[in-house]
Amino acid sequence: MMLPGIGGPLGEAMIDSVVLFDKNTGEVAHVHQVFTIPGATRPSKDQVECEARAILADCDVDATAFGSLNVEPHELKPLHEYRVDVKRSMLVATPVELPTRSGKKAGRRPTRRK
Repeated sequence: MMLPGIGGPLGEAMIDSVVLFDKNTGEVAHVHQVFTIPGATRPSKDQVECEARAILADCDVDATAFGSLNVEPHELKPLHEYRVDVKRSMLVATPVELPTRSGKKAGRRPTRRK
């Protein structure tokens, strides 16, 4: 990800992501991403996970009850819901269907005739 800067780009940001999930069901409790700008010290994967667990603890959630999975930034897509396949330790993405103004699920738009 390029970061804008005064007079030009600052460079490529480093992104570290971790998912905390229910160890039994795979339900995702928290997705945590850390963006590190060029020149800054990149946190370790353990530090990113500790930060994510601290956020859950701040919400009075027992963060030790959750598993963690480090994921690549490109695996997290907009308009998707996630769960973890606990047997394979893999992130599973499901597209979210947005309702239209009429309340129906969005489908393919009809093409206009000229």
